[in-house]
Amino acid sequence: MKTLLMTFFPNTRSKLTLTKFDFTWTNSKKEIIVQIKNIGTQNTGPIEIDFDLEKDIMSENSLPHITHTTNELKKDDSIDFTADFTSLSQPHNKYLADVNKIIIHVEGKTKVNIPIIATNSKDNNIEANKT
Repeated sequence: MKTLLMTFFPNTRSKLTLTKFDFTWTNSKKEIIVQIKNIGTQNTGPIEIDFDLEKDIMSENSLPHITHTTNELKKDDSIDFTADFTSLSQPHNKYLADVNKIIIHVEGKTKVNIPIIATNSKDNNIEANKT
């Protein structure tokens, strides 16, 4: 399976980088692990990370979505996020066998979960291939 990770870090009050990306995508386990580090000069404030899946051919089968939040990532600190899709792998979504892309979106949030700033700069995208 060719998997492409696309990570977007908008709306944060600091600079984030992806320091680890690993996944297991077998019949018995479907799990994604990422580590994000704050390399900026200030703490992030609340952030939300979304894990989405895509496949080459669009179909009526829905794909699961996992979201995690954290209140803050202090400068120079890292945080690990794990998205375990194993229990979400069901017959109605073909056991996620045809997934070819993992999209991870990290967004800064205010305390009421409204984006701080909306940006859409391609410079904030990271792509990593793992086959």
